[in-house]
Amino acid sequence: GVGAEGPLQGILLAGKGPEGYRVVACHSMREAKKSAGARDIFNSRIASYEIGLRLIRSRFPEYRDKLHHLRDVNPSNLGVDVAEIYGMLKVLPMTCTREEALRALPGEEDALERAFRTHTPPPEGYRVRDVCLFGLAECERGEVTAKLLRDGNMGKLGELMYISHDGDRVVTYEDGKSKPWSCPATDEYLERLILDSQSPDPEVRERAKLMYQPGGYRCSTEELDLIVDICRKVPGVLGAGLTGAGLGGVVLALAEEGAEGRLYEALEEGYYRPRGLPTAVEVCRSVGGACVV
Repeated sequence: GVGAEGPLQGILLAGKGPEGYRVVACHSMREAKKSAGARDIFNSRIASYEIGLRLIRSRFPEYRDKLHHLRDVNPSNLGVDVAEIYGMLKVLPMTCTREEALRALPGEEDALERAFRTHTPPPEGYRVRDVCLFGLAECERGEVTAKLLRDGNMGKLGELMYISHDGDRVVTYEDGKSKPWSCPATDEYLERLILDSQSPDPEVRERAKLMYQPGGYRCSTEELDLIVDICRKVPGVLGAGLTGAGLGGVVLALAEEGAEGRLYEALEEGYYRPRGLPTAVEVCRSVGGACVV
């Protein structure tokens, strides 16, 4: 399947990037939840992936033998253009209940019931389309990250970090006030992407690629969203996003060397001090992995 942790942030920590840039860890001081409620959220997202994959395999039997995991729904594997991928996503429901999923997928009861046993039913239903768009887009972002690092294209990498976080986002902040965030993959949204992917304008075609679409995984918190929005306003900070599974924990920011102080001060003033929290901001340094001496 596809995991919840952002591949961009993982690669940033694992590899040595170009000189002149720093990865900064900004701790929300809200521990990632390990409760049954949090597990329900994570496992309901995985169930959404399962429903989405099985629906696509059912509706597009000509690709069935190539679709073992959701990540297999991509232009390279299927030999199609991205418009076809958006068409596949369009057959998925925005939301569905367990009963609706079971009715739509006769013969898949055992697999679905295994996925359903891990959590209580989400009251709003499974957000199948938004979650699957997020998962497919994250796979594409992960694919290009290593090349961006090799090429030193840190501006593009930072942009993708922000887009990735938008896929997890629950609120956005303007003038210090939060408002709900949503970027649903409606029929109209996908139809526009299909048209844009076939545009004669190369810039329009570029922006229609999967990697630029946030989707809607929604495993951030208001605290993490605020930290990212503060990062976005600091000169020299190129990108930021949550790392790990979400629902608390840490934001990783990608900054030009010399911007760390400005970022520290902005977060101290805008996030930590108003909450009476210690300023938990650290500059990370990539090192070699464990080895036998």
